[in-house]
Amino acid sequence: MRKLLITILFTSLVSLSLKAQDGFSSENGLFTINYLKGCAGTEVVVTPQRPGTVFVCYDGDPTNPESSENLACYNESANNPDGRLIHTYDQPGIYKVLMFKEDSPDFPREFDSLTVEIIDPQVPSISAINCNDDIIFDLNGSQESFDFYSIDFGDGSMVDDYSVNNFPLTHTYANNNQQYTVTIDGKFDDSGNNNCSNTNNTFTITPANLSESEAIISSLSMIDESSFSIDYELNNYQNYNLQLKETANGNYQDILFISGETTGSYTFQNLSLNESFYCARIISESACNNNTLTSNEACTILFEGEAQQEGNSLNWNSTQFQSSSLFKNGTEIHSGPAPYLDENVLCGQDDTYFVQVTDSSGLNIQSFEQTLTALSGDPALSITEMAVTTLSDNEVLLSWLVPQGIEPENFVVYKKRSAEEDFFLLDSAKQNEYTDVGLDFTVREFFYTVTYTNNCGGIADVVIEAQNIVLTASQEGSNLTLNWNDYTGYSANFSNYIVRQYDENMNLINSFDVQSETSFEQNLATSDIQKYIYQVEAISSSGLISYSNELAFKIPATFFVPTAFTPNNDGRNEELKVLGKFIDKVDFKVFNRWGNLLFQTTTLDKGWDGYLTNREAPEGTYTYTLTVIDQYGEEYNKNGTVNLIR
Repeated sequence: MRKLLITILFTSLVSLSLKAQDGFSSENGLFTINYLKGCAGTEVVVTPQRPGTVFVCYDGDPTNPESSENLACYNESANNPDGRLIHTYDQPGIYKVLMFKEDSPDFPREFDSLTVEIIDPQVPSISAINCNDDIIFDLNGSQESFDFYSIDFGDGSMVDDYSVNNFPLTHTYANNNQQYTVTIDGKFDDSGNNNCSNTNNTFTITPANLSESEAIISSLSMIDESSFSIDYELNNYQNYNLQLKETANGNYQDILFISGETTGSYTFQNLSLNESFYCARIISESACNNNTLTSNEACTILFEGEAQQEGNSLNWNSTQFQSSSLFKNGTEIHSGPAPYLDENVLCGQDDTYFVQVTDSSGLNIQSFEQTLTALSGDPALSITEMAVTTLSDNEVLLSWLVPQGIEPENFVVYKKRSAEEDFFLLDSAKQNEYTDVGLDFTVREFFYTVTYTNNCGGIADVVIEAQNIVLTASQEGSNLTLNWNDYTGYSANFSNYIVRQYDENMNLINSFDVQSETSFEQNLATSDIQKYIYQVEAISSSGLISYSNELAFKIPATFFVPTAFTPNNDGRNEELKVLGKFIDKVDFKVFNRWGNLLFQTTTLDKGWDGYLTNREAPEGTYTYTLTVIDQYGEEYNKNGTVNLIR
């Protein structure tokens, strides 16, 4: 504290010439002072009570009056120009006024002291509570600075002064539903200088509405390893104490007196949140029955983690909360109480954890993060989903899902050529996909599985078996039937099969969801497209897709030659023509019974009208030959007979 010194040398003559004034005596009666307390700007006057040479220090240490520091204080202002022992205190604090008197070297020095307190008061905080229609006014005497309080109850009753020791006090209003303006003004007793500016508090009340209520802690935020904050809601006319305890079994200690607020916040500091947990609450003593009104309790999270050989061990004070959720690298991995052992780790891999909790009052709180470097060997979580896509007859693409939060060192791919064989090592991969090159992928099944290793040499168990989907087709009449093998690469996460129908340019025509069926029928009788390409997709609930081989199916060209025709000019069935579908080229020839060519056409639009070069052909049986070629170059041949009837 700043040392303020004024040292005055008084001769006994000067002392005798000063008239003694009323004041407050020092401990040994060596001097008096006009004020023992006041606010900044208080001027104190020290009056020696005995003749002799005196030295005064206005901010000294009475435990060692002759210390070098005190002696410097005494001597600093020995030549006070106006000869008066007066000092003004500008800063709040508790000051020790020291005096020593020395008459001559033959007499011992006399020392004396007295305490002066310079106060920075808060606005008077008074509560007002309705108890059975009587209004109880109270204040916290240990928090208040003043000795007396003048209260105007706002109802025309006499304004009076009340000692701080008179509280709580009761006042009855004539009409509790009326609004009143209450004014309270604090003042010191005779020992104080009433020069304070912060003495008055004015507020408006409606007595009927002055009920008591518990405080509510509405949020808790962990700021850093040494501090956390809370937000709270209060009754504006009620006094509260904010309290804090360490651990569940600790004792609550008062931290802050709160009054005159409806909402607020407070930051607790200088704590050890990585070594312990703390709980806060707000209490208020009932003015009506002296019961304690207690808010909800809000606790911090002590979140601890340790990398062990079995996995990463996580622990927190879950018994303080209603529910807990543990997150790893941003993804929830556990919902429930502590402790929790995360076995799904890779040796040497860093994983970051935090906990989100909800307490019994509904507060949501998040812990600090813990980053652990795993020590465990074999990974505990296997690859359980794998997709196989047939790219061509000699190439398939394998892809798989990596367990959440895992960063493998390497992937290991195995293969077998039939369901009965054992898997053999195929290859390793750095990414979660691999292309296998071979033969006959469009006509037979091959089986695959995959696992991974970590950088400690551990390897996960093999649990999945996946095979390429082989799509085949058969036709009966106009009905096309597709068949494929059941896909097993998704374990329990299989969702459904989709049959895709494309044109020859791979433009999607149709999609059919067949659920878990492994066959599909389609009637193509009315189709205007001769060639389709089909593919089956096996879909997992997590989004993986396996694709079968692409299967092209061409509808055969169809054609028809009538067995008879009647060229008799009646307008019906006058020509012998070839009828058909999906025909690109045609060669149609008609012969008589001696094998002579009577008619030939290479277009479907032109038919034989039953005439020879210059006359009608006679009735009878004729033969024909027909060659048809579709747009894909496939040739169809037919021979037959036809009857000409006139």
